[in-house]
Amino acid sequence: MQRLLPATGLRGGPCLSHEVLEGMGERMTNLAHLTPPIPEGVYYVQFLSVAPGLRGRGLGERLLRIAFERAREQGYEACQLDVVSDNRAVGFYQRMGMEILTEGRVLALEQCGVHSHYRMVKVL
Repeated sequence: MQRLLPATGLRGGPCLSHEVLEGMGERMTNLAHLTPPIPEGVYYVQFLSVAPGLRGRGLGERLLRIAFERAREQGYEACQLDVVSDNRAVGFYQRMGMEILTEGRVLALEQCGVHSHYRMVKVL
């Protein structure tokens, strides 16, 4: 618990009970199994989000197209990102030409309510 509290930020520590923190270290270690390493020659999109009030205006499509364009301009072979499997953005990414490359699942995490993750790819 002492090791985890500093990593939760100034506001997170007081909000987390001992019960919540118990076992968190093991679950955090398991999270690494959900997302594979990023291979050479791949442009990786770390975060892509549009504020709820601005969705439906094509902003996400523009952002992702810009990412694809930058990746091509910089000589990357593919563009990848990770997304939680039950996120409705999966369908959006598929409409943008991305495909599910891998699915990461950890039973111990699923039992705690953490869904599987997809690594998605678009070959450029």
